[in-house]
Amino acid sequence: MGSDEFVTMILTDACFIIEYVLLRLDKDGWHSKLWSMRKIRTDLILLENQLPFFVRKDLFDLTFPNGYNDKFSFEFVTFRYFYSTFISRIVPNERLRGRFTFSYFVQHHLPTLPDGTPQVHHLCDMLRIFHVRLDQLPREHSGRDMKLIYTISKLHDAGIKFELNEDEIGLLKLQYSKGVMKIPRIVVSDSTEAQLRNLMAFDKCHFPSPRSMTDYIVYLEHLIRTGKDVEKLEEKGVIENFIG
Repeated sequence: MGSDEFVTMILTDACFIIEYVLLRLDKDGWHSKLWSMRKIRTDLILLENQLPFFVRKDLFDLTFPNGYNDKFSFEFVTFRYFYSTFISRIVPNERLRGRFTFSYFVQHHLPTLPDGTPQVHHLCDMLRIFHVRLDQLPREHSGRDMKLIYTISKLHDAGIKFELNEDEIGLLKLQYSKGVMKIPRIVVSDSTEAQLRNLMAFDKCHFPSPRSMTDYIVYLEHLIRTGKDVEKLEEKGVIENFIG
């Protein structure tokens, strides 16, 4: 591919995605194209489809020097898109969802460089940032192998109780105390596997240690092995199943 052809492709792709996320601020424009939007949103987070975040941001800032409608930054526009598209899966508790404002996101989730510039690689990374609070980043691994974690069914038979953790924002806040394990609600739909696979792939590319999302997913993989494990978590309201 020649240089001019490559630049044209990047420019067209970036402008399309800017227009796409702006539609989320325009409810009429969004709902008139709702079905096509649903088909696009999974493609948007595939790791192989990513453009650097700064490419879209620079084009956006050139087009809207004072922000969209003279007030909305590209970070805010992107936040609103991800909030409206994924927040029900990231924060299933509606009572807590109202606290997940842009200010909360900037303060508790958005990493920044020393000069205050948001440190976002691309849109797949933005989805990871939504899931991971800055104060929930794991410690560095000790280098020792992970010990065997028993399944939900075996732990239940051994007397461990499982409860829904409704007091925390985000998926990663698993808590264990005095024989009770509290797990935030996990919403599972037809798009969940694609989302988790791409977040794991991004983790492995950019965060060899620690890997927040990968560690969480591997932990769940140890806990949930059979349909019986799923049923027990569904009974407790931990898993909300929308597959199919």
